[in-house]
Amino acid sequence: FAQITAVCDLHTERAEKLAETIVKAGRPKPAVIGGSESAWERLCERDDVDVLYIATPWDWHAPMAIRAMERGKHAFVEVSAIVTIEQA
Repeated sequence: FAQITAVCDLHTERAEKLAETIVKAGRPKPAVIGGSESAWERLCERDDVDVLYIATPWDWHAPMAIRAMERGKHAFVEVSAIVTIEQA
C-alpha cells in the first residue's frame, strides 16, 4: 500500500482538511505544507516523499515535475505536462 507522508496546497486550510480526511480513513496524519506559491518546493526536498502527484494550474505542471525528478522523485501529472517537442 502507499503511505501519504505529506500534502501540499497553496491554501494551508485545504491541505489541513485533506490531512484530516486521511486520518479519518485510519491512516497516519501526513505533514501539511502550504501558505505560499513556493510551498511545493519544500515538498520536493523531503526525504520521506518518493512520488509527487501534481494537480495544479497548467503552467505549474512542467516546473514541478522537473524539480521533483531532479530531486530523485517520481512525478505523476494529472494531464500532459507538455504539448510540443520544444517544451520537452
